[in-house]
Amino acid sequence: MKAKTTTIAMIAILILLTLVRWETKGQDVSMRSTTSWEYKVSYRALKYDEKDFNNLGQQGWELVVAEHEIVNGRSSAVRYIYKRPSQ
Repeated sequence: MKAKTTTIAMIAILILLTLVRWETKGQDVSMRSTTSWEYKVSYRALKYDEKDFNNLGQQGWELVVAEHEIVNGRSSAVRYIYKRPSQ
């Protein structure tokens, strides 16, 4: 009897989770942002000062990607990609 109750409860939870996910998925489509973005790319040596990041943040830039650039098998610089809403 206990196993049957547990099985029914698990099925009910799975159905509930499926319905919640389906409903949320529909909301995501209708709530898409129409924000347009501008991007900034900079290449810097491996050392980057926090002040630089803070200054960019005050200007509205948000860091999206930081990638090491590899030249001749050695890391030579970092490529930083930033975005902010178009002004």
